[in-house]
Order: sequence, then structure tokens, then C-alpha cells
Amino acid sequence: MFLRTLLTIFFIPIIVLASANSVEAKGPMRKSAASSNSPSFKLFDVNRIGAWISNEGEFTSFRITNNAGMEWPIGSSKTINFQSGIWIAGLVDGEIRTAVAEYVTEFRGGTYESYPDNPDSIRYRIYSIDKFSGPGDEDWDNWPASDGAHVDSNGDPLLFGDKSYWSVFHDADSAAHVTPFNTDPLGIEVRMTIWGYDEAGTLGDVMYLNFQIFNKGNNFIEDAFIALWADPDLGDANDDRMGTDTLLQMVYTYNEGSDLIYGAAPPAIGMGLLQGLTVHSTGDTALFFGKMLPDHANSGLYATAFYVGGGGPSVGDPGTAFQVYNFLQGLNGLGEVKLNDLGDTTRYSFTGEPVSGIGWINTNSADIRSIISMGPIDFAPGDSNEIIAAIVIGQGSSRLASITELRESMLEVRTLQGRPVGIEPGEIGAPSDF
Repeated sequence: MFLRTLLTIFFIPIIVLASANSVEAKGPMRKSAASSNSPSFKLFDVNRIGAWISNEGEFTSFRITNNAGMEWPIGSSKTINFQSGIWIAGLVDGEIRTAVAEYVTEFRGGTYESYPDNPDSIRYRIYSIDKFSGPGDEDWDNWPASDGAHVDSNGDPLLFGDKSYWSVFHDADSAAHVTPFNTDPLGIEVRMTIWGYDEAGTLGDVMYLNFQIFNKGNNFIEDAFIALWADPDLGDANDDRMGTDTLLQMVYTYNEGSDLIYGAAPPAIGMGLLQGLTVHSTGDTALFFGKMLPDHANSGLYATAFYVGGGGPSVGDPGTAFQVYNFLQGLNGLGEVKLNDLGDTTRYSFTGEPVSGIGWINTNSADIRSIISMGPIDFAPGDSNEIIAAIVIGQGSSRLASITELRESMLEVRTLQGRPVGIEPGEIGAPSDF
């Protein structure tokens, strides 16, 4: 969804190189393995959201400021999201393996085939173009189409929104998997496109995300889950609550009351699925890499999950691949099913209505992390898949009014027309049937 192609002159964003040997400043103390790539960072600054992103799977990164990676409104010094990244986990010969970007990341910049031959190539930086980009600009002239960066029908760089960012990363570096979850690599390559619109209305508070995921290794990955993870901090980190809106395919975070940073009307932030994984479904048609793929459908959210900083093994920061995989299945960290307020089994966390006070509502404020999970799919060597999602921010006259504003904004985002385009279905490999 949401594509506007405006191709003219160029704007060169800043590339920041930082040490990968960072220690998390707020969550679990996880020290990164030495990276074979120098991470590339750029600031998403097209609208009212300001967020540092990396070429290692983070769409919000604390590693530049050593504090929250997303500011809202940009320039206000008020921060709304500490860290966010893509998570992938599945079974290889019955063993859980992970490729996640959490407080440290198991991804490294570059194509799967590039490892380990070109570990420091500037070719694998984050590229960005905007509505003023054109020939003569560095990223335009060096646009990595051969690595999968989007191009239009003329072979020129393809712009999403008013400004877009593209990077490619992989999980082939075994050293990157030692911390935090100590599994072997899955053999995954991910191409990430992030974009936004410079507008005064709803779209001015939206960050769009497109992940194209490829099994480039030799592993048949069973029951794989693709997820997006976030540690939202609405100003103060310890007074947040989480909810799930299954109709809008969204998890959201809101405040318990007035906030030390945002005051009496703290905003709410949501992470919503716009296009799900492509799965086999006879007689249906799915959107897949910008084309229509027969006998397939786009699946919705499989589960949502939450855990809290300082929590125990069932609801705290995961320390093992087993806990990660449990969260992605909609279980708690120990692998136990969740029960809602009626005592029914559910894969979704806090599906009640905070505005009216009805249903299963999060009543314990904390430093909350949240997950939206898609799957399970069988992911054979040569297969590819994709998801499209959005980060949306809403602010009303009170903490609960901000939830209403957020929902209205997410509904508007979901009804917009257009979507990214990419390679033809089958060029890399259509999803496996399961």
C-alpha cells in the first residue's frame, strides 16, 4: 500500500558509523559480538517522527544516542520508542534458531552472498532518496538494484512516499548469534524499505515498513515466524500499558495517566500489520512482491505478545531461544498458554477496550515490550516472503483520547491505496505450501 513515485533531484542523508560493541542502556545487559560489518545508521526525518534506523534490522535504534531511538515530535526532545527490530525464528531439524534485532542484533549489513567476502563495503550502507533526488546524487547514482533495491519500469531508483530508505542484511555471521540467544544461523537475507510522507495530517505521524525475506541458505525452516518487536517508552518508561486491536491488526502502547515527559495528554503509539505473509490458499489471490499471486492469500496476525523489563521467566526479557519462540507463538516465556479475563485460551494479549473499560485490559503499568507475530510457515531454501507494516502515533486530549486518535489514524492508513512493487513472483521462489 501507500506508494507515490516522485523521481526528480536528490537529498544525501547522513551516514553514521558506530561501534557494534554497545551495552544496552536500559534493558538486559547484552553485549554484541564484534561485527564483521561497520553498522550504517540514518535518521528517519521525513515527517513528525524522528527515528534512527540501521542496516542491521533495527527500525528504531538506541545505539546513536544511547537513549530512546525515536523522538516525537521531531525536535521536541520528547522520546516515544526506545528500540524496535525484526524477529525471525523457526525450527531446523527440530532445533529452534533465531535471527532477531533486539537490544543487540543477530543481523549484519550486506547480502547473504556477500558474507564474508565484503564485510566493510560501503555498498551495504543504508541508501535514501527523496522527491528531489536524481542523477548526480550519490545514492541515486549508486543505487544497488543488483542487490534487490526497488527500481521503476525504467530501471531508476523507486521512491516510496516523500522519502524512503533501503538496506539489506543477513544472519550468516555465526559470531553474531552467540549473544543473545546462542543458536546457529537460519540462512536468512532481509531487504528493508522504510518510508514516510511529509504531510500535515495523519500521514505525518506514520512510518511505513516493508520487509522482503529470503531463505538463502540450505536449511528447511519449519514453523517459521516473522515478527516485529518494539520497546515503546512514552516519555517515562515505567508507566506504560499495552493492548491489542485485532480488527486493526495492531498492538499499541498508552500511558496509565499523566506522563513526566508528555504531560497530561500523553500520545499512544501503535505497530500494525498492513500486508501479511503469503500462504497457500486454493482459489484465493495474494499480493506478493507487488504482483497478484494465484492460489495464495495474505495471512493476518497470528499472535501478539508482551513482556516487561525486570519480569520473571514467564513475562520478562527472554534469555533463551526457547523463550523467544514461545512469545512468537502467543505463549508466555515458559511456553504456557495465555488466558484472557474470561479464562479462555488466547494468542493475543489484552484485547479489551481501555477507553470504555470493558474486557481484558492491562492494569499493571510497567516498562513494556510488545510483539506482533505472523506465521507459522514452512520456509524452504529459495523461498521468499514479505510483510508490510506501519508505526503510527496518535495524540488526543487525554491518555484514553490518544488511543481513539491512534485507532482512527491506523484505520485511515489501512484504507489508503497503492503498495510497494518489487521482483516478479517466482523470480526468487514462491512460498512453500503447508
